[in-house]
Amino acid sequence: MFRIVEKFSPTLLIDEADSFLGDNDELRGINNSGHRRWAAFVLRTVGDEHEPRQFSTWGPKAIALIGKLPSTWEDRSLVIAMRRRALGEIVKRFRHAESQAAAIPLRRMAFRWSSDNLAGLQASDPIMPEELNDRAMDNWRPLVSIADLAGGEWPVRARAAALALSKDTEEADGSALIDLLVELREIFTDRDRIASAELVEHLGAKAESRWAEWSHGKPITQRQIARLLAPLKITPKTIRFGDETAKGYLAEWFNDALSRYVPLSIRNTVTTEQYPEVQPETIRNKTGIVTDGKSDLSPRKEEDVTDVTDRTVDSWVDIA
Repeated sequence: MFRIVEKFSPTLLIDEADSFLGDNDELRGINNSGHRRWAAFVLRTVGDEHEPRQFSTWGPKAIALIGKLPSTWEDRSLVIAMRRRALGEIVKRFRHAESQAAAIPLRRMAFRWSSDNLAGLQASDPIMPEELNDRAMDNWRPLVSIADLAGGEWPVRARAAALALSKDTEEADGSALIDLLVELREIFTDRDRIASAELVEHLGAKAESRWAEWSHGKPITQRQIARLLAPLKITPKTIRFGDETAKGYLAEWFNDALSRYVPLSIRNTVTTEQYPEVQPETIRNKTGIVTDGKSDLSPRKEEDVTDVTDRTVDSWVDIA
């Protein structure tokens, strides 16, 4: 992967990732390194002399798979959940030739627009919804910058999309600790304590969850729960339950962890009243470029698009 990115600077379209990803830590690390331009590289040795060489990992990537992405990939991604088509749902058949014919003019338009507006995009520092976590803000900033520069209804629509698609994907979502905290947040909505024995019984009863077959097909144990919570400095203690005492956990012990790792669901709507700063007539970036809210793509007329020289009509690599 890193050799291909270094040589061709492509847009990587990775399908059926679930069939080969598995526990491939090296592949996961290479992909993670490409999230920020300044750190988007890996070091490898080459040749008989094993000379160290830097390879770029910078570039857009679309990853499709059945199931969930690794947590470190997911919080660096814009996640679009898909469902299998139901028997009663009718969809248009995919035709490669038709799609390619439709894509070529769109590609040219996107290439022209990005060329015309590159300086404005590079200087853009858009106002982001505060409900997003830090990583989600980083993920969405480029698309929101494009929306702001395009003007019209796009600034509001882009922020609404960011909130809607990010509401179920938090930082490090998918890890065992995060999943456990989510379970505890639900448990503590109507109680202030739970015994360790009751907790493992509750988790083990969820047949479709990871807890029911935590270790070699057996449910998670009290000791294993304590081990998961150890990094948070939360340990089971003897607490009172009515007239009896038992090892367990108090809800208040998790306040800090829940606020940091499992924030309350963010709102998934956004209106022009919430973000008056991004109205078309007021959008401005550091270069002084102001959109008029009427242009769909760029200041140039659409008929100029065909003047762009497309050197690789049969390939998307050079201009994606």
